[in-house]
Amino acid sequence: MSGGDLKGLMVKDIVFGKDKSGQTVKAAVQGEQTVDMKSLQAVTVETKPVEFKSRDRTFRNGEFTSLNTREGEQYYGIAVAAYLGTKQIATSFEPSGVEKQMAKLGLSF
Repeated sequence: MSGGDLKGLMVKDIVFGKDKSGQTVKAAVQGEQTVDMKSLQAVTVETKPVEFKSRDRTFRNGEFTSLNTREGEQYYGIAVAAYLGTKQIATSFEPSGVEKQMAKLGLSF
């Protein structure tokens, strides 16, 4: 491998879900993979599968609108970090609020 190549790059990810009724965010699944990258190469890393189940009931008019309900969970976002040895070399949070939610939940990579 050349000087710009990365061998043994550890990619860690956390996928987050959100409770539709209370809007509580929680970690749904965490994963990590080791990859090798050549200079200027893009690598796709897949996360573990997550299933979010939910149900919405919506009445649009009249007296029944008070019966509208939302229950279950939905996808909220993802946090990804890359490590070379023990040194963290990159992070990504989508949406940016995921970083704040990680701190609230006491989570780290």
